[in-house]
Amino acid sequence: MSAAKLGELVSRLNVANQQALATEWEVIITNALANVLPVANELVLNGPRNLDVMFTLPSGGRIVADICAISDESLDRDNPTLSLTEHLSRRLQKRGISGKFGIAIGGYDPIRNPDRSRPRKRLKLPDADQFAASIFDTSFDDFLKRIRDDPSGTHRHSVDNEKASLSFVYSPGHGSLSFRYPPYYLADDLVRNPVHQALKMKADQIKDVVADAPGYIRGVILCDGGCKSFDQTSGGFAHHTPGQIIHRFLSKRTSVDFVCMVGVGHEPTLFSTTHGLSFRALVYSPRKPELAIDLERIFEGAFNTLPRPIRSGQNAYHFLKAVSRSRRYYRDSYSTGSVMSHRSISISLRAVLDYAAGKLTKEEYEKLAGVDAVERLKRFLDLGHSVTSIQIQNAGATASPPALRDGDFAVINFGEPDPAVSPFTVPSPK
Repeated sequence: MSAAKLGELVSRLNVANQQALATEWEVIITNALANVLPVANELVLNGPRNLDVMFTLPSGGRIVADICAISDESLDRDNPTLSLTEHLSRRLQKRGISGKFGIAIGGYDPIRNPDRSRPRKRLKLPDADQFAASIFDTSFDDFLKRIRDDPSGTHRHSVDNEKASLSFVYSPGHGSLSFRYPPYYLADDLVRNPVHQALKMKADQIKDVVADAPGYIRGVILCDGGCKSFDQTSGGFAHHTPGQIIHRFLSKRTSVDFVCMVGVGHEPTLFSTTHGLSFRALVYSPRKPELAIDLERIFEGAFNTLPRPIRSGQNAYHFLKAVSRSRRYYRDSYSTGSVMSHRSISISLRAVLDYAAGKLTKEEYEKLAGVDAVERLKRFLDLGHSVTSIQIQNAGATASPPALRDGDFAVINFGEPDPAVSPFTVPSPK
């Protein structure tokens, strides 16, 4: 990879948005594959574009593929449910109101989305800049006033106008917010959905690049960049699964030989029998079924060389949105918890260093390290036990079976009490 391309990749990784998540997937997949077989990236064949990866199967087939992460970003922009909860929370905080709130959106407004390349459904909810006029008007202020005057009662408020159809319910109790709305993210059309749109875009690019270079097996590696329907395995009367969309796409497009869906799921999975999160891959290739088997086997081995993921694509998508809104970089990859034995304590190394440097408060440090571990550490020190050694151990070393993970533990080993900082005692019998 050229220095210019590498600089571009690093710049994309350092921006807290969906593009960063797509770039992470590109790095993850390229690195994983390169751990098990020779991989060429940014492959130049024909045309103005490059393809992301090329590698050769043990059977001799030459694979070229482009990596793409799909998200609900455009759907969420059309259906600003998160913005609605943020606007509501600010109004409640300003008036000092706390309790149980429920929001229900009445249905869809299909007329407002004439673009045939985008999904047909849109919730009956205005754009965020119209919330004040369409939802949070004087009647909503009266609703909040009723709550303040009678916080022990149950109160309801409905909005039903040209742009919005929703209802609010307040009941006394611990502060919480529940949200109900129709599943706008489910695909009710085999073409107008994020999965098909991403595949079409990549297929057009692959066709331009590989058209005059025969002998290659062409594919799209489709990653979960925050798509709610990505893991959906069963369809319904009114919606389609990603698998059904991919099968339909491959039946119409001969320029693509396979589609590989890569995501993060809860175990047990194809690749492991332990609990937690793991990478997983599912390959579709109806014209070359033996290719799907070979590729899934390669991805299984490739992902086993990586640390375990710490969140799903959907959670990573929302995490990056939270970072971009608050302009904070959340401390995230600490090895939380602790491991204690008779004379040793294992605590997150990053937590120890950040606490020592003043980057963590005492409360944050105790939450990461565990209150019991902090109390045990304090007891060792109060009794004057000397530190005999400090080791650095990968957080996955104590797992069963051991597994490589992001983050390390500082393993602090204690010896006998040090007479310089503890009371004199009768030596233990040898």
